[in-house]
Amino acid sequence: MTDKRSKSVVSIILDKVAFPLFMLVTGGIAIIESNRLDRKYPQEDWWSGPSSFMRILGCIMLVLCLVEVVKTVLGIRKDISKIREQETVAESGQKEEKDAKDKEYTKVMLISFAMVLVYIFIIKYTGFALATVIYLVANLALLKNPPLRITITAVVILALLLWGAPAMGISLPRGFLGF
Repeated sequence: MTDKRSKSVVSIILDKVAFPLFMLVTGGIAIIESNRLDRKYPQEDWWSGPSSFMRILGCIMLVLCLVEVVKTVLGIRKDISKIREQETVAESGQKEEKDAKDKEYTKVMLISFAMVLVYIFIIKYTGFALATVIYLVANLALLKNPPLRITITAVVILALLLWGAPAMGISLPRGFLGF
């Protein structure tokens, strides 16, 4: 039971820490890049230089990271207390049902991730519009949307990509069919 509990605590921590860690890395990279640009292109005033925007964004990201860390620590404490409460409750069919839902959720997420990889691969060959519609239809079907909603969404998105994007002057990759 302790091993199972430690695995669930580790998964909670990884789930909660991923976003603040991403913000920390992104903010740090932005500040480091702004310092590099300052050294490469010196200016009188840091506010008007090429790196000021990156430095401001980096600082904002680090402040948001601090806020997220505080929220995460409080959230992890709540989640760990929930785990302790669940351990005291007798194991029942609800837990097995929850485990089955978790497995189904993981399966759907892995399939969706694989579809993103296939989407990225087929853009070059089928073109952006067709690849996007194929991906959209497959993902909506995976998420168990009604067929009418899938069809309407696909038609609207295809129309926007084929006629709306060129009307706005946006050039999208074209595949072997020419659109």
